Amino acid sequence: MLPTPLQSHVAFNNTLGF
Repeated sequence: MLPTPLQSHVAFNNTLGF
């Protein structure tokens, strides 16, 4: 699965705990 902008956004927020 290619890393789409949305996927990257969710992954980044997951790291911050959002």
